[in-house]
Amino acid sequence: LILWSQSRGTFGRMKKGQLGTAQGDPIGILESVASMPDNALIVLVDFHPFLGDASVVRMVRELGYDLESTNKTLLFLSPVLKLPVELAKDLVVVDFPLPNHDMLKETFDEIIGSLPKNVRVVLSPNDVEKLIRSAQGLTIKEFSNVLAKTLVTKGRIDREAIDVVNSEKRQIVRKSGILDFYPPSESLASVGGLDQLKNWLISRGNAFSEAARAFGLPSPRGIL
Repeated sequence: LILWSQSRGTFGRMKKGQLGTAQGDPIGILESVASMPDNALIVLVDFHPFLGDASVVRMVRELGYDLESTNKTLLFLSPVLKLPVELAKDLVVVDFPLPNHDMLKETFDEIIGSLPKNVRVVLSPNDVEKLIRSAQGLTIKEFSNVLAKTLVTKGRIDREAIDVVNSEKRQIVRKSGILDFYPPSESLASVGGLDQLKNWLISRGNAFSEAARAFGLPSPRGIL
C-alpha cells in the first residue's frame, strides 16, 4: 500500500529509498510507479486538480496501458468527480455512499464512550434515534463536528443536539447554492380538526422507528 498526497509526498508500507523522489510532485509520483513493486496499490489522494494538466492526463493514460501487464493498481481518491474527456473511458468510477444509520450510530456510541465522566449526556433512546435519523445525509466527520459543537456551546449533549444537526444540514445545503432548506416548525397542534388522523399518527409513532424496523415491523401505511 503506497499513499501519495501533494502535502506529504509518498508514504506507505515500504522501506526508505524505495519510494523514489516523488515528494509533492504529481509528475514525479506517476514516473515512479514503474519502479514500485508488482503487487502495489498506489493511492493518490485529492489528485483531481492535476488532471487539468495535459501532461498529467497523457501520463495517466500511458500508465493505464503499462499497468495492464502487472498487478499494480492506481487508485484516485477525490471528493468530487472531475474527469477529463480523455480519461472518461479509461477509468472505473466507484461511488461511496454517505454513512448509513448503523455507521452513524456506531460513531455516536464511540464518541459518547470517549467523553470524560463529568460530561452529561441527557438523551433517551428515542432522542438518540431522532438524532441519528436527523444526521443521515452527513459524513462521519460532519456528524462528529456537530456533536463537538454541541458540547462546546452547551457543555453537554441533549435534545438540542438534534436542532444543531438540522442547523448544520441547513448550512451544507446553503453551500451548494442550489437548494434552500426550511426546517419544519409546525406540529399537530397547527392542524385544525382531523382528530382521528392525529390519534392514528400518535398511536403508531413508534412503528416508524428504527427499532420497529429492526424488529421486523413494516412501516404503517394506508393513509394518503
